[in-house]
Amino acid sequence: MPSKMCLNCRNLVIYNNDDELINHFKNCKENKEPKLFQNDMLRNNLLKELGDNAEKVVSALFYINNKNDLYNPSVLEVKKRLSVVKGLSKSNLTKSTKSELKNWMFDKKISHKGAETFYENLRCTSIKKSGFISYYRKVSGGEYKEIIKLNNPFKPAFTYTNTKLYRLWITTSLKKCKKFKNDKSSDNDSKIIEITFKQSLTNCFKNIIKPHQMEGVQGDNKKVALHREGFAELYPIKDQNTVNEIIANKLDHNLGFTQSHYDELKKAYLSFKPVE
Repeated sequence: MPSKMCLNCRNLVIYNNDDELINHFKNCKENKEPKLFQNDMLRNNLLKELGDNAEKVVSALFYINNKNDLYNPSVLEVKKRLSVVKGLSKSNLTKSTKSELKNWMFDKKISHKGAETFYENLRCTSIKKSGFISYYRKVSGGEYKEIIKLNNPFKPAFTYTNTKLYRLWITTSLKKCKKFKNDKSSDNDSKIIEITFKQSLTNCFKNIIKPHQMEGVQGDNKKVALHREGFAELYPIKDQNTVNEIIANKLDHNLGFTQSHYDELKKAYLSFKPVE
């Protein structure tokens, strides 16, 4: 049965239809004794798990918006928000993201959709204990055949899209790669390949790795672009300090290379293999 949390009485309302839910809100708002399924367990668990500032955070979770007297998140939504709060203690987030999460919990700067996206991306985000030796890439069936033929995971893409600013993107996260779907592609025979290098790519290209969203980077084929799209970031990365933090703390990321980096990629390349 569906349920909603009532801010006015702090109880979980279990209802069979919308009329029952509306009646509860009316009765509760008029300070009449509501007929509902009494359950404070969820709120008590939140208080217990959040510790410091628990009351303030719970107030944020049951926030009263500008249009309505009552804000009634579903239990699932509350649990997702709680996961975001728990994310503050994780070491796989950048400092700027942790700061923005705190702002969101107390100032409402992130939409519900943004919270859900963050929650999903958090599952794909980790720390690379072995550094940045292996990366992943999803390729079409046709490109995979060319890669096998040439024993070269870079050349087919650069040959097919032979433009100055085309970027070949690779990622540190297999989970993120599996999640990625190109809605414009009709190729159902795509493959994920793991590309292993002789040394860390962030060392090989350390002087030219720049934030993808930094002004001028997307139009500069000499720069290697880095972003965290698909990972637990709230906003695009635009400053070099965050890029340096990601590399230093071995946080998941995506790298984009142009044709101008081909020779250096080949020098650093060791092997590739398909991921089952």
